[in-house]
Amino acid sequence: KYIYDKWRSMLRRCYVNVKSCYEKVTVCEEWKILSNFHNWMEQQDYNGLVLDKDLKSTTTKIYSPDTCVFIPDNINSFLIRRRSGGCKQGVYLNKDKGTFQAQVTNPLSGKTEYLGRYLDEDLAHTAYITRKYEICEEVCSTLKDKELAELVMKEFEY
Repeated sequence: KYIYDKWRSMLRRCYVNVKSCYEKVTVCEEWKILSNFHNWMEQQDYNGLVLDKDLKSTTTKIYSPDTCVFIPDNINSFLIRRRSGGCKQGVYLNKDKGTFQAQVTNPLSGKTEYLGRYLDEDLAHTAYITRKYEICEEVCSTLKDKELAELVMKEFEY
């Protein structure tokens, strides 16, 4: 049932409940057949992990054996690049004070770390990037799968 749920969820993201971030994302022909996906998944360490199609390739938008890897959900969320209210990633504008606040959520502790308030958005973003890199190194040191650790570190380089 667990493998079926992962397979069904992947197909639904691509073909049924398509959000904007999944537009033009597909599943390889091989994985459209549950038994093929099941066979691949049985060869992976997947317990408690989420299926990710972006770590191995940032340009390919396809779920396939060559593009997918399992990763802890908290680390996957940590790697997602989001903008907040029109500001650079990790930066929020405090309109009342006229300052830019930098913050990052640490996937190891689950806590949001406030990195200070800045008069300049670029300075706030630099504080965010610096701390995020440090956290990324900590995260990678905790991963048993060294290939996954390399992929996570590579994903951070932007």
